[in-house]
Order: sequence, then structure tokens, then C-alpha cells
Amino acid sequence: MEMSLAAFEDFVRVLSEPARPVPEMVELFKRQAPWESRDEKDRNVIDCTGMPVR
Repeated sequence: MEMSLAAFEDFVRVLSEPARPVPEMVELFKRQAPWESRDEKDRNVIDCTGMPVR
């Protein structure tokens, strides 16, 4: 990839700014992980292909 010096400086400036929360990620991290469920029937465990594990 090639970019002009001005474009690269803009790119670096944007990366240097403070991070902002992404609402969807905030919501995701508020959820309980499947393996944290105390009730076996409440677990929604999937394998690496996205298929449910029974």
C-alpha cells in the first residue's frame, strides 16, 4: 500500500487519538460468557465452526 506523506500523517494522527467505546462491543462484554452459566440448560456453547455443542 502506498500513501502520500500527508495521508500517512493523518493516519498516524487518527491512531494517536484516544479510543472511543463502540456500543456494540460494550454490550457484548456486559454479557455473561456461556461457560459462566450455573445452569447447564442455559449454556449456548458452540464449536469453532459455529455449530452448537450438545
